[in-house]
Amino acid sequence: MNGPELVEGAEGSPEAKKRLQGILEALEGRKTLLDVATELGMREAMIHRLKTRVIQAALESLEPKPLGRPSMEGSAERKRIEELEKENEDLKEKLQASELREVIVRDVPELIPRLEKKKKPHDAR
Repeated sequence: MNGPELVEGAEGSPEAKKRLQGILEALEGRKTLLDVATELGMREAMIHRLKTRVIQAALESLEPKPLGRPSMEGSAERKRIEELEKENEDLKEKLQASELREVIVRDVPELIPRLEKKKKPHDAR
C-alpha cells in the first residue's frame, strides 16, 4: 500500500482525504499539481500551498521531542502552584504574628492595659 491508499484509513472528511491523496500522488510523480488542481476544482497555486503546508506539518510532527513529562514552566498548573506557595507564605506570616500576640497576652499581661489605652483615642476618630 502506498501513500494515497493509506489516506483511506485515516480520520478526516472525504474532501480533506481527496486533497491529501491528490497531493501525495503529485509528490510520488503520478500526477502533476495542475492535474490535481483540475480534479479538485482548485487553482494550481492553492494546491502548491497545500502541498507545502502538508510537508511542513509532517516535518513538525516528526521533530524529536524530549523524553518524559513536558515541562510545567509557563503552564497554568505552574502559575497555580506559585499562587498557592505565595498564599502559604502569607498564612505562615499571619500565624507567626498570631502566635506572637498570644505570647504577649499570656506572658506580658501588663502591656494589655497600655495597648488598650492607645487604641481608645485612635478609635474615637
